[in-house]
Amino acid sequence: KTDRIDAEVLALFGERIRPPLRSLLEAERAALAELVARRRPLLKRRQAERNRLETAHQARVRASIEVVLQALEQALEAQLRACGVWQEQLRLLCSVPGVGPATAPVLRAELPELGRIGRRPLVKLVGLAPLKCDRGRWRGRRRIWGGRASVRAAL
Repeated sequence: KTDRIDAEVLALFGERIRPPLRSLLEAERAALAELVARRRPLLKRRQAERNRLETAHQARVRASIEVVLQALEQALEAQLRACGVWQEQLRLLCSVPGVGPATAPVLRAELPELGRIGRRPLVKLVGLAPLKCDRGRWRGRRRIWGGRASVRAAL
């Protein structure tokens, strides 16, 4: 609140009541998940246009492809800016080595358990834990499988 009196009342409330911390609403996470889902085909289209650009010889065709690429880049940037509520968490995720602006929104949107469960159950949930493939006395190789395919693909 910008009003000084309201701000003091809210601060006093927080000091005396000490309300428990809550995660962001499920609706906000669903909105981010929708943006992430919309982003997937845009990324595929962007790569397809880049491939076309490499094989195009005529200047007019190349210019057309570059216009499409520029529009796709702008759409992707706008989607990342649209998830303003999550910017601090996305920034924190991007500080992890190997996690960048493409992976962080996927993790935040499609892995709400992140930060709430331990690393071993989380790795298994994503489908990156090597699981046994044993039958009776036969001992097979450990393989990764199952889990959330979109998160595994992003990682």
